[in-house]
Amino acid sequence: MNSLSNLLEEINKYKYFVADAKFLSLWPEIHTALKSKKVFCLDSPEENKNFEIYQQAIDFFLSEGITRDSHLIVIGGGATSDFGGFIASTILRGIKWSVVPTTLLAAVDASVGGKVGINHQKGKNLIGSFHLPENNYFYYDFLKTLAEEEMQSGKGEVLKYCFLSQEIFDLVNMEGLSQKTVQACIDYKMQIVEKDFYEKGERIQLNLGHTLGHALEKCENIPHGLCVAWGLEKILELFSPSLLDHFYTSLKKLELTIPEVQKLDKDAFFSYLKSDKKKNIEGEISIIIPRSIGEIEIKKIETKELKDIILSNDNTKNYF
Repeated sequence: MNSLSNLLEEINKYKYFVADAKFLSLWPEIHTALKSKKVFCLDSPEENKNFEIYQQAIDFFLSEGITRDSHLIVIGGGATSDFGGFIASTILRGIKWSVVPTTLLAAVDASVGGKVGINHQKGKNLIGSFHLPENNYFYYDFLKTLAEEEMQSGKGEVLKYCFLSQEIFDLVNMEGLSQKTVQACIDYKMQIVEKDFYEKGERIQLNLGHTLGHALEKCENIPHGLCVAWGLEKILELFSPSLLDHFYTSLKKLELTIPEVQKLDKDAFFSYLKSDKKKNIEGEISIIIPRSIGEIEIKKIETKELKDIILSNDNTKNYF
């Protein structure tokens, strides 16, 4: 964890930045520090994380004299981290970058692990790469200016870690969301990433809750982390109902509210499951299933079989 003064010292060392425009309006100290820098500001990052804005950013940095020795600093939430990291991974065949996560979601997820990318009309982050940041400068007090919806979204990702790590489960159920809890999530993900950077094995467990969560996110205008929490709840209902008590206990400790989902477009939902880059390999989807706290199973299942399971389960069939 960093202090604001230390963060400002680091910012002053660099020239090129990608920054969330809304965040800069909330933190005048950061905004002032960037006035003499070359900054590409990103408005509405998730909506603008696309080819058109990517092209504008590349044009901006090339026109401002960026070189292969430059170091790009990315300041913002998860979508900004994805976008800025992708610029760093592709411009001039890749340059160094560092990240300043400004949301809870970014701190425990997007800024850790080097997954970067932009969206395609067929889905989130379908265009991307693996490009690890050199540094991660997280300042906990940034969370004080987060909108409640953004805090809820970040808590959805924290909830996921409760089922991956006994330590994090215990922390959450002792003190809820805290600086110590956030750091434990960051440390856990970094340990997994160090073992499996390119997501060929153990790192897949970090997709817990995302299988159904991403499909919901594609169909509904619901923040990412809340979709992950919903997706985790559905996986437990389908495959590990004995863990639902732990789910709801942790949910309460985090003061997290699962979104109310009404009828979903069945064709769109299951079509997205089939096209999800992370889960679908030759007609099979890798489902991450908690069997106990800290113990998960990666189960490969045909998309048709998963669809049948969802549509025959009393807890999930009514969504369609």
